[in-house]
Amino acid sequence: MRFSIILISFYLCLPAWAEVPAAGEQVADTPQRATGEIDAIKKTSANLTPEMKEKAKLLFSNATDFLRDKEYEAAVIRLKQLLDIDPASSAGHYYLAEAYFNLNDLKNAALHYHDAITFGPDSQEAVLAQVRLSKIEKSAAPATPASAVPAAAP
Repeated sequence: MRFSIILISFYLCLPAWAEVPAAGEQVADTPQRATGEIDAIKKTSANLTPEMKEKAKLLFSNATDFLRDKEYEAAVIRLKQLLDIDPASSAGHYYLAEAYFNLNDLKNAALHYHDAITFGPDSQEAVLAQVRLSKIEKSAAPATPASAVPAAAP
């Protein structure tokens, strides 16, 4: 329940002008996973035992508490532990990306936003990840040199 509230709260706080790229569109210049690697990750997650699922759920709950409290380093630790258990967790990748984004580690944030999209392409996390990737790309775009800006007419 708390997960849904956090996700919905974030989504509602997005500015009206936020651009949402088309599904699957690569936005940031980050490495993509190979198809074989994606299949292996999905297989690992599909074979989780009930105990592993319960541990992943607890780690996710702890991580979202840390994110809510703006304890991003602690959230990174918990989310990495979660992804060690369930590497295809779209929500896990999305919230790990959020923690990295808030720590201004945009390279790792972009990598995990891409993973959130890869492992949950039709999820709300994928939509939000695409918005964040767009922001990362815009912040990484080189500034226009002053010489390229036309001078104002006298």
